Amino acid sequence: MAISLFVLPGANATGEVANNEPLSKFITDISTYEDNDSISVAITCSTLLNYVSVKQLLPPGLLLYFPETSLRLAKTEYDIDNAIIDTIKAGKLTEKGRSSITIFLKKDLPYQINREGDVVRVVFTRGAETETETETAESMLPEPSIENKLINIIPETLQDRFKMVVRTRRRIENIKTITLTDPPRIVLDLYDVKSDRKSRQTKIQVKSRWVTNIRYLAYPQKVRVVLDTKAEYLSAFRTEALDNGLIVLVGSNIKTP
Repeated sequence: MAISLFVLPGANATGEVANNEPLSKFITDISTYEDNDSISVAITCSTLLNYVSVKQLLPPGLLLYFPETSLRLAKTEYDIDNAIIDTIKAGKLTEKGRSSITIFLKKDLPYQINREGDVVRVVFTRGAETETETETAESMLPEPSIENKLINIIPETLQDRFKMVVRTRRRIENIKTITLTDPPRIVLDLYDVKSDRKSRQTKIQVKSRWVTNIRYLAYPQKVRVVLDTKAEYLSAFRTEALDNGLIVLVGSNIKTP
């Protein structure tokens, strides 16, 4: 059985058309799906979005934060009538430029988050309630976070585009991209990523007509990666998230989301 949480296309969280929406990334739909084995929540986005997930113990639930993302939903709160999910709430944290989706659960349950194109799907497995209820308080404590470190940067010149792979220990959850014109360059700030090369800039020479140099420098809260390019390619690049880093593509036939 599928329960669709209706969304008014082109509308914000109040249902009004967002003519002055400052952000180009937004969440457009939230739906729940049920089968014999699981119940899932599908969050549909306008493009591939980064997110941070945080487990909440009291009350039990799951929080997902989407940086630099707005909402285009007909409403912000949904009451779900099933044995696992109680309520789903969407919110816009304006001061931090991010949106949140909170899934309130009727009991603490394990979950799995999958990407399916521009959809982020959270899956709760039926029958896991008994196992979860027998866990001790110690076993339910959140695992210590693993520091996300930069491993390497791999440039590759292809026939019709330039490709750069940034390898890290785990997914980069918060990325900010800007372009500068004098001289032309694409700047990527990778937040909560660490590098051993502190306080000194590392330069990688590249032979391509799209990117001529790659430079990166570690700051306390981020690693900044700079691609020296031409003015015509400042709107001809895109990033693709990986489970252990990201890919950056630059080329004449690529459009920036």
